[in-house]
Amino acid sequence: DDATLHDQVLWAIHVSGMEDLLLYLASSENERQFAFHVLEIISLMFREQNPEQLAKAGAFRTQAERKEEQDELAKIREMEKINKKSAVRKQSSRHSRFGGTYVLSNMKSISERNVIYHKGVEKVNNLSFDQDKKPKKIGKNRQPIKDAPLVRRSTLSIRLFLKEFCIQFLENCYNPLMHAVKDTLLRAKAQGNDETYYLWAMRFFMEFQRRHQFRIDTVGETLSVPTFHYIQTNMITYYEMMLT
Repeated sequence: DDATLHDQVLWAIHVSGMEDLLLYLASSENERQFAFHVLEIISLMFREQNPEQLAKAGAFRTQAERKEEQDELAKIREMEKINKKSAVRKQSSRHSRFGGTYVLSNMKSISERNVIYHKGVEKVNNLSFDQDKKPKKIGKNRQPIKDAPLVRRSTLSIRLFLKEFCIQFLENCYNPLMHAVKDTLLRAKAQGNDETYYLWAMRFFMEFQRRHQFRIDTVGETLSVPTFHYIQTNMITYYEMMLT
């Protein structure tokens, strides 16, 4: 639980009272032109956050949960000790200016003789002839997509602030804001890829509510038949785009 620059920005938002302004913009019928801007700011606020961790922030933990966290922390510390020991063993106390030349038996070179290696090898598996080769650069448009979600746990004060923001947002803003955003998307008045903020908010806040109180009325807008139809239509469209 460390305070990053992102956490410091969140705390500055909390101290200055900007979250009240965001909640007002999200709930007011007269400020619907800022709906996507508010949703984008909220998505950046909750970047790298886990809705389950936020829902359980400050709650009473059972003895089993405490023991599970202690065991996880002990495993992390043990892994750090093992990594430190292995790093110390790899470091030689004596610096050699001459690495030495080694003959690898039972490994033939192109000339059908034993391979001669001019660098020290700590492990046979670490033997590689490609160390000095420069890897071929791959363009960003051809690199594989990194799909691993990046999740981190902020300090307790930040998590409590974000939890309270989620509760207030769900009770007062979620249904009217999501209805306005979906209406804008259906009328094709939004910019390209703006539906990602809508889909993110649906996934994040519905999971938070399921973990927190499981109140259906606060997320009723995204459980309606038109919303299911919109999601299904988008899934079919994206699937066809993947095939073509």
